[in-house]
Amino acid sequence: METTVQANRRRLKDAVRAFEREYIMLRLKENQFDKRRTAEELHIALSSLYRKLAELHIGDEGQPQGVGMVSGRVN
Repeated sequence: METTVQANRRRLKDAVRAFEREYIMLRLKENQFDKRRTAEELHIALSSLYRKLAELHIGDEGQPQGVGMVSGRVN
């Protein structure tokens, strides 16, 4: 059985993840999806941004990876 503390930790983790996803997507859009410029603006290494994009399932044009994709192209 999950304790209140465990449930709150899970909720906090989910909230932080949702914020990170929304914030990174906003910055990508503001920078016309220029990942290098976005990483610089976020003060993180480009490799860290790519890792976050994979973790948060963010593909090109800020879409979740796999949405509208056929053979690597957006439909």
